[in-house]
Amino acid sequence: MSPLPQLLQHVDDLRWPEVIARSKSHPREAHSVITNGKTALHIACALDPPVDVVNALLDSCGQMTAMPNKWGRTPLHIACCHSSEDVVRKLIESNIAVASMLEEDGHTPMSLMCWVYRNKIDRVLKVKVPPNQSFSEFLTRVPGLPRIWNIGRLLINVDLHGTVEQSMSDDKLWSAITSSDKQYPSNFLELTKRILEIDEKGNVPISNMSLVSTNTEIDLDILGDSGLSLTTNESQKNKESVPKLVKHYEMGSSEHIPLLWCTQIEVWTF
Repeated sequence: MSPLPQLLQHVDDLRWPEVIARSKSHPREAHSVITNGKTALHIACALDPPVDVVNALLDSCGQMTAMPNKWGRTPLHIACCHSSEDVVRKLIESNIAVASMLEEDGHTPMSLMCWVYRNKIDRVLKVKVPPNQSFSEFLTRVPGLPRIWNIGRLLINVDLHGTVEQSMSDDKLWSAITSSDKQYPSNFLELTKRILEIDEKGNVPISNMSLVSTNTEIDLDILGDSGLSLTTNESQKNKESVPKLVKHYEMGSSEHIPLLWCTQIEVWTF
């Protein structure tokens, strides 16, 4: 078995200053392909490298960003699961088309990230938000979740606008992903919905009501130690003229609530 090129050995050993120097002095080594179709960029992106290391590798082998390994995964697929948002951004800027490439199981970089971390995301979605704390603030206390959220937002920006520079408010983000024909990972959509709907008081802002589908049902079991108040119209025939009816659902209810003709939703914690 032939020895690894020196550049790849430095990457494997996490010797980042040596990686930068070697990629400049021996750029052809960045083009080397070893076992399972891996390049220096594939290996580095699995090891959470500093962004300047990725910059140096891209300077030597920028065209390799779209190269799949044995499993069809590009460096961006790997970076979404193991690297920082800055590294992901740099790879996309180098070759934006890679953001929509599919690996052998049909995953885009974003859907692969959500699949890899699905258990973490699903667990977080079931956790009660502490009183007087926003879900966004709560996420910052969960290791790894802010990175997943930020990378997911970045990839959606790229998907919808073809650029990493487009900025969207939370409301516009949710409206965009729910009205888009794109099939985004369901657990990321749920994570997005929770973040956007629950404010620091545990309430669903009225301004976000337009983001709630009229076909949606809420299962109160998922609210945990929370209650729900719906302001609805009593009749579905004439929403404008019928007096509003306020319904309160408390903790422990197993009822499914269709959100038809709702004009306000309020969630509270106990």
